[in-house]
Amino acid sequence: MDFIKYFSEPASKRQKQYEAIRAFFVDKLSAEEVANKFGYKTSSIYTFIRDVNAGKLDLFPEVVKGPKQRMTPETHQQQILELRKQNYSIHDIYDKLLEIDIKVSVKTIERIIKDNGYESYHGGVN
Repeated sequence: MDFIKYFSEPASKRQKQYEAIRAFFVDKLSAEEVANKFGYKTSSIYTFIRDVNAGKLDLFPEVVKGPKQRMTPETHQQQILELRKQNYSIHDIYDKLLEIDIKVSVKTIERIIKDNGYESYHGGVN
């Protein structure tokens, strides 16, 4: 990767705005120089600075990760836990759920069991 090009020619709009504001404050370039360097109008540089100060422009938006809760319905989770309480292995639970047309991956079953304080039991001697 060419890091000099990566930082001097930002690919995304947000990175370009960040680099422009950084050049103004850190590199001490004038608004006109920054505008010319990044292809903005001088007034846009002042707008970015104003918006960052006002909290209207978030240069580092929080990365939203996947769902906060399990996507497996609560009723299915309870069925999994009930089968585990009866000492069914993870693979047996998977098979039992398939019999009643519930499709949940073995990995999901394992996570639900582990998240609820049970040991993972894949079969054989428990």
